[in-house]
Amino acid sequence: FQFYMNPQTKETLEENREDRLFRTVEVQPNRGLIYDRNGHLLATNSFDYRVGISPSSNLDRQEVAAELAPLVWMPENQIYRAIGPDENGVYPRYVLLASRVGVDVGQKLMDLDIDELVLESLPTRIYPQESLTSQLVGFYAGADGTKEGRGYYGVEGFYQALLAGQSRRVTTSSVPLLEGSQTQPSKVRDGISLVLTIDRDLQYLAQDVLNDFVDNDPTCTGGTILIMNPRTGEILAMANNPMFDINSTDPENLKRARNPAVNDIYEPGSVFKVVTMAMALDAGTHDLSWSYYDPGCFEAGGVTICNWDRASHGNPDFAKVFIDSLNTGTATIYREMGPYTVYPKLRDFGVGTPTGVDLEGESPGILVEPGNSQWSEAQFLNTSYGQGVAVTPLQMLTYVNAIANDGLIMQPHIVKARIDGSEEIETRPSASRRPIGEAA
Repeated sequence: FQFYMNPQTKETLEENREDRLFRTVEVQPNRGLIYDRNGHLLATNSFDYRVGISPSSNLDRQEVAAELAPLVWMPENQIYRAIGPDENGVYPRYVLLASRVGVDVGQKLMDLDIDELVLESLPTRIYPQESLTSQLVGFYAGADGTKEGRGYYGVEGFYQALLAGQSRRVTTSSVPLLEGSQTQPSKVRDGISLVLTIDRDLQYLAQDVLNDFVDNDPTCTGGTILIMNPRTGEILAMANNPMFDINSTDPENLKRARNPAVNDIYEPGSVFKVVTMAMALDAGTHDLSWSYYDPGCFEAGGVTICNWDRASHGNPDFAKVFIDSLNTGTATIYREMGPYTVYPKLRDFGVGTPTGVDLEGESPGILVEPGNSQWSEAQFLNTSYGQGVAVTPLQMLTYVNAIANDGLIMQPHIVKARIDGSEEIETRPSASRRPIGEAA
């Protein structure tokens, strides 16, 4: 007697047999740690637990319900009913008791020594410095046992792939006699750890100064303090107010997870005159002997341009324009330089372009140029004193750093080194731009 089985049915049955005999699990790597430049931990790993139970007739339901209730925050009678058999005497294969509990509760559950209890570890992240470094480090979220988490914002977001490492899939037998049979797993690669350029103590001082200023000035709603080494591009401190509370899921608090130092733009105002004066000197259109007649206010491009005090300052020279922060002076310099000289020089500084800093979500800023429908002569002249142009705080600092570093802008960066196992790879400082020569 011969029995014929069509190929598709045979293939399905063999697949089902494999499913019963073997199971595939994914082994997750350890996420890379994050340190400050002096070895202080900024981000490390821990885990929570998902708690379930696979009840059977051997279980003392009343005793188990009483032991579990205070640990999983479920009423005792609800647990008792959930782990009991149905009308046919069949016990549920699995009952979820808590979607997430902390490691302390997990340990107490293990100490109960209930064989039917199922604890699944869920990776989580600990930030020892909490709000002090939360906006620059970012945060890790999303791991729930069904999907892997990822980093958001800051270093956690930018370096997600490096920090995450590489998981592996392992197929093992569910039958004791076949325990030795399993596929050869690909190697688990733990995440790479990062050493930041940040100095935790300097970060604390910057944050303290900023918070004190905001708290004592009723007109101030927030601010940013950045400290960078202009010779290397290393960011030593990056403080913002309002701060982000890493432990709060309040919607208003979550809006503060973004880092204003690199994610938000603003009109820089008169501090931008540093760029205007440096460009004029470097272009050779003006020198320290240049002067002009200052009327206090003048009409140009359909708008009135005035000094901060709306007063005439006579015939100020180049240095006086800068020292007294005269809008009429910088606007006059722009008129004499002309758009075809100004805009290439602004692009040389990187205005309207991201700095390339290794933090997630950097904004490029805004530079309106000729040919844009929003461009006008008035807008052009306003740019000379930092209006009509938008930058991030970090961009503005890099422009000023060119003055401090003989005309050279170093690539701003926040990772000092990467640690891959026993190997430490230093970040080499590199120049990103030279908008002006040494003489300017």
